[in-house]
Amino acid sequence: MTSSSAPSTSKDDEGRLKRLVQFLLGEKGREPTTTVSHRRRSRPGGVGGFAPHAGKDPALPGLAGKTASDASSRRGGGARGGGASPRPFVHPRILDRRIEVIREGGRRRLRRLVAAASVVAAIGLAAAVAYSPVLGVRHVRIAGAQRTTEAEVRSVVHLGADRPMVEVDAQALAGRLRALPWVATARVTREWPSTVRISLTERAAVATLTTTAPCGAPDCVAVVDASGRVLALAPGAEARAAGLVAVTTGAPAGTAGSSLDASAGGALAVAAALPVSLHRRVTSIDAAPDGEVTLHLTPMAAQPAPTVLLGRPDRVADKLTAAATVLAAVKPDGIVTIDVRVPEAPALTRSGSNR
Repeated sequence: MTSSSAPSTSKDDEGRLKRLVQFLLGEKGREPTTTVSHRRRSRPGGVGGFAPHAGKDPALPGLAGKTASDASSRRGGGARGGGASPRPFVHPRILDRRIEVIREGGRRRLRRLVAAASVVAAIGLAAAVAYSPVLGVRHVRIAGAQRTTEAEVRSVVHLGADRPMVEVDAQALAGRLRALPWVATARVTREWPSTVRISLTERAAVATLTTTAPCGAPDCVAVVDASGRVLALAPGAEARAAGLVAVTTGAPAGTAGSSLDASAGGALAVAAALPVSLHRRVTSIDAAPDGEVTLHLTPMAAQPAPTVLLGRPDRVADKLTAAATVLAAVKPDGIVTIDVRVPEAPALTRSGSNR
């Protein structure tokens, strides 16, 4: 009884070991699938007919669990066509570092968002204050306006009480002011919070010209400065009372703010340079088409009005000084012309003589 059971046990162990080796080697050389399936169905809960007994075999300790898990993984992979690999192990320090990087990126984006929102809020607040009545134009100070009225200045700049200070364009306003007839230079400055200061430099009138523009007087003349700018229209008597010299040119002057023809430039330069001693004796200045300039002096009693020949309007100061010197050094009786076209050698012509 005992001798007959020993060979049977040995054969069973040998069969189990053979199946285990085949399983570990990839199940090569196994029986057909139908046979294996049949065996698996006949032994539920086992893997290849071996797992239920592996734990009891003292010769193969610990192989049962590993073999069963490998077999189940292989069966699951075969059923899904390969399956997904298990998630790799990540060290806790690396995981913490990844979390910290993600959090730092979020904090950085939050700081940027807060900074952008702060800038937008600051700009909005500044704009609200800048366009509020707190920073509106309340005072307009005008200096240097003598011929130009305050009403003319205000009508040009348009600085009302509701005008924000930030909208005051100083350069643009200065350009508009320079367009006024009497204004030579203009400077506009803002004095915060609510004052605009305007400083003007006006032109100087040097002569008068005939004009076709109406001014409400029968003998209307145009008052001009040395550059040929028409400053105003005034009655002739008023202009003569102001000591302005009449200039005669080919073309009449236009309205206030316009400019004369270039042909009048020489005569106006002479009018601006007249010395006081000669100015009171000059009644008019004639500018010929060829550019020659002639002064007409106040006539003596029972004698024709003498003239001063200046020629081309160059070396004007020297020529006027020579004419004033001749008039102060000689007797005025019978003087017809004083030729100072060469200021170093003036020539005097009297009535009834050549020199």
